[in-house]
Amino acid sequence: MPSYRLGPAAKMLGVSVDTVRRMVDDGRLVAVRSSGGQRLIDGESLAAIAKPKRGDRREASVKQSASRPRSRSRPARTALSRS
Repeated sequence: MPSYRLGPAAKMLGVSVDTVRRMVDDGRLVAVRSSGGQRLIDGESLAAIAKPKRGDRREASVKQSASRPRSRSRPARTALSRS
């Protein structure tokens, strides 16, 4: 499996580069250092994190937002409505 640098790995996961660094530091992602000192994230560990645990996250958020009642805000006050 290929290895990924921090930037592309962060983009795949939808998180910041700092978050990927923390995930490597606490053992959630496997990484090695290149000869130049860059962290290379193991593709297999990246795939395991990127894989949704239960259902698709986007689908769940759509279902949740559809079930919430919409707020009923007051109409904006304009100069004409103040008179």
